[in-house]
Amino acid sequence: MTRLLVLFIVAVWATQAAAAHEVRPGYLEVKALDGERVEVHLRQPITVLSDNRVGGLGLRLVMPETCTAEADTQRFVRSQYLSEVDIYACPGGLAAGLIRIDKLDGALTDIYAIVLKRDGSTTSVLLNAKRTSFHPEEIAAPPVPIYFQLGIEHLIFGWDHVLFVLGLMILVRKVGHLVFVLTSFTIAHSITLTLSILNVVSLPGPPVEACIALSIVFLAFELTRHRDNSVSIAARYPALVSFSFGLLHGFGFAGVLSDLGLPGDQTVWALLLFNLGIEFGQIMLVALYLIGLVIFRTVGAAWLSRANDVARAGLCAGAGYFMMGALLNF
Repeated sequence: MTRLLVLFIVAVWATQAAAAHEVRPGYLEVKALDGERVEVHLRQPITVLSDNRVGGLGLRLVMPETCTAEADTQRFVRSQYLSEVDIYACPGGLAAGLIRIDKLDGALTDIYAIVLKRDGSTTSVLLNAKRTSFHPEEIAAPPVPIYFQLGIEHLIFGWDHVLFVLGLMILVRKVGHLVFVLTSFTIAHSITLTLSILNVVSLPGPPVEACIALSIVFLAFELTRHRDNSVSIAARYPALVSFSFGLLHGFGFAGVLSDLGLPGDQTVWALLLFNLGIEFGQIMLVALYLIGLVIFRTVGAAWLSRANDVARAGLCAGAGYFMMGALLNF
């Protein structure tokens, strides 16, 4: 029975992890230059094609018919994103007409679109399958609140971070102690997220991803020792473990936020709301876990034990998956 549970979790996890690459948000920057020229920068998550080439999600920028490209599109891959930069001559400037993202209606990802006007003002909109186009001059929403939503989405769909928090919740059984441990994790990743975004400290992406994967492997290993009543570092000092690895996870959050882009005139507020979104997503995750715990305790101790076995198996399977992915990225 246990083997079947592990196989089931591995299969589900592989499917979800593959889909998670498409869920990563994209970025579109429309910048007014001199005269009627407009610079457009589209950044979309990369994926591996059938012939092992790296490509985007197939998203294509469609400018108004009156706009004419001045040069060939510049394409380059940075981190986990495919970037495309174009300069258009648009009679009427940003008032030329609708800007559309083709094939976005069939994708799971969101595109954060930001418009930088010549007067220095900044406005934005969140594009997705339900809304694939916008008119730059009609956008009235401030850019900052969108980062709260993006923070929630990144925590919920960031399976590596979810696994680590899940491991902490399995390890620490007392609610009061769990709050303290998760608070230390929050403080730690908030510190490195802020320092990295403000360019005080920075680390390259692949080593950070490998260390985050290693943190999940370590926690999974410690849980097996904890179950056998062995003395483990994580069981004795869970707050220290969560704080130490939280510093690494903060660099991971910063990498995503850097790739996504920040509004230059409101960086601090965008950073704060992104971080608050992460914390809100974490609270949602903890709440779901505690509700599930109450349900399984109500139906009986045997079901609670089985649920713990499933959660541990899922953590081990996920740890192996992310460790393999991190090694392949080097």
